[in-house]
Amino acid sequence: EEPSSADDSLAAPLAAAGFEVRACLDGGVALETFVRELPDLIVTRERLAGLDGFELARRVRELSDVPVVLVAPADGPA
Repeated sequence: EEPSSADDSLAAPLAAAGFEVRACLDGGVALETFVRELPDLIVTRERLAGLDGFELARRVRELSDVPVVLVAPADGPA
């Protein structure tokens, strides 16, 4: 799956502010990356390949108290 502009709109400002960003478009890969790297924060979207964002957050919570921010798509124009 190709990164979307929404992914870029989350990752780019964080990287520009000096944070190390790991972009994973698959929830299973994101979970593996979490276990390997133990980040201070997870920002994920609701819709991912493999594990969705809700299941990713649930599994992370079983392992750690790291904060998880789940970004859901807007229902329509603001």
